[in-house]
Amino acid sequence: MESHVNLGLDLAGGIHLVLGVDLDKAIENKTNRLTQRIADRFTRDEIDVERVEQLGGDKADHIEVVTKQPEDLEKYIKDMSKIEFEIVEKEPTRLVHRLAEEYITRLKTDAVAQAMRSIRNRVDSLGVAEPQINARGGNQIVVQLPGLEDPEAARRVLGKTAQLEFRMVLDEDTTTSEMKSKLPEGVVYCADSYQKPNGSQGQDRYLIAADRNRLVEVLSGALSGDKAAAIQEVGSRSRSFLRRSCSGPLPVEDDAKLYRSYTLTRSIPLSGDHVVDAYVASDPQTGKPEVSLIFNEPGRKIFGDLTTKNVGNRFAIVLEGMVDSAPVIQTAITGGSCRITLGSMGDRNQVFREAEQLAIVLKSGALPAPITIEQDRTVGSSLGEDSIRAGRNAILGGSILVIIFMVFYYGFAGVVADVALTLNLLFILAVLGMFGATLTLPGIAGMVLTIGMAVDANVIIFERIREELRRGKTAKSALSVGYDNAMSAIVDANLTTGIAGIVLWQYGSGPIKGFAVTLVVGIMASLFTAIYVTRTIFEWRISRSQDATLSVGIDLKGGRA
Repeated sequence: MESHVNLGLDLAGGIHLVLGVDLDKAIENKTNRLTQRIADRFTRDEIDVERVEQLGGDKADHIEVVTKQPEDLEKYIKDMSKIEFEIVEKEPTRLVHRLAEEYITRLKTDAVAQAMRSIRNRVDSLGVAEPQINARGGNQIVVQLPGLEDPEAARRVLGKTAQLEFRMVLDEDTTTSEMKSKLPEGVVYCADSYQKPNGSQGQDRYLIAADRNRLVEVLSGALSGDKAAAIQEVGSRSRSFLRRSCSGPLPVEDDAKLYRSYTLTRSIPLSGDHVVDAYVASDPQTGKPEVSLIFNEPGRKIFGDLTTKNVGNRFAIVLEGMVDSAPVIQTAITGGSCRITLGSMGDRNQVFREAEQLAIVLKSGALPAPITIEQDRTVGSSLGEDSIRAGRNAILGGSILVIIFMVFYYGFAGVVADVALTLNLLFILAVLGMFGATLTLPGIAGMVLTIGMAVDANVIIFERIREELRRGKTAKSALSVGYDNAMSAIVDANLTTGIAGIVLWQYGSGPIKGFAVTLVVGIMASLFTAIYVTRTIFEWRISRSQDATLSVGIDLKGGRA
């Protein structure tokens, strides 16, 4: 297997992103699913209830349960999970409970962990070698993608929340028609019909506006209970159709963006959590690219029950807060799969790219909550080349100066130290390559520091040998005693530095960890070369010398030793 040293972001260039995870939304989404689960449980047990509803605002983690009979509520409380919920208010037939604090803490931790897994899957699809993905704080994820050639693709894939939801369309709701006479300027009422499988006509009542936020605000203010507003961008080809369906002139007459509203259920019976696979396919009739979804076993059952009970009604596929499509359920779908058609009006290649990116996002795993790009920094490849050049010059410059000094001051012993120094650098690069480690600019700094530490060990040894030679000992005896006396000082110095490096390695991230990796590897390499390699060379030199002398350079107290 080929091994090599990967270059970090500061050396190879690339993109640095700090992503924020919306933990409040994660809690709200989880509460929504628990609300649906509680309602399904009452339905399964054939218990008639007044309502099971998630509260809003700052109480989005609260669920209200109102039963018709007190004994039904008591039975529910008895069977209620004490791990998930804690009771806030209790009356004979009414209960308000919220998610328990410990459960919320675990939920937040799991949300960040799940987001990291999903992001890592998405990054893998981009083909980036050795990406750095780390959690920071309680709700941030730091992503570094060295060597990435298309930063915009990364922003598109990582920035998508992939909040895929399936909700029922409330076509029988008359809220929009009741608002017809009191709509603000820029919002227009429209009405149309569609044919159901049994031949009857279904009603499609909606509002249109050019300002998407204004449209959501107007409709949301009029809805209550298990009703929610959603919007969909209307293509330019639909303008003539809208002019026939709307009660007034369109808010815009040119090709500016226009949005229509949908009234959906607030509850989310099916979400992206139930998707196990997504891939690009072609529509058998039009040949246009589309995305096919496959659900897991719970999702297959939920989707089957949903379509069985609502034949003739419409359900909305909501992606990232926007309605992708709202098809009529023609028949029960129990096979565990469905298709999403893309509404892009571009050419086939553009639509295919959009379908491919959507499939990546969905297949990589639904995020438990929306994410936002809080920090975005691109490092150019030219800057990385400059860093490599500067780091190489620092290593070469430092090494040359050390080599010259050691040879000048220690003579043959200095040459031996220089050989050990060269081996030290080669060992560091070999170990980094063997484990596929990433070399960063701080890592190069660690290598430069290692050069000084490796030479320091040799200096200690050579000075101890000099002391023994001054006492008149033979070269072989001075060599043995010198290494033995220097051992404790060398081990102590490298051990304390190594402990600091291990702590940085364990608890640091990014540049700090890169520095620690090369520092720790360099310490191990310098201990091996300074203690074993140099001593082996000296012993070989003494055994080959006829006079059994040992040169350790200039002795400032008396010529050369």
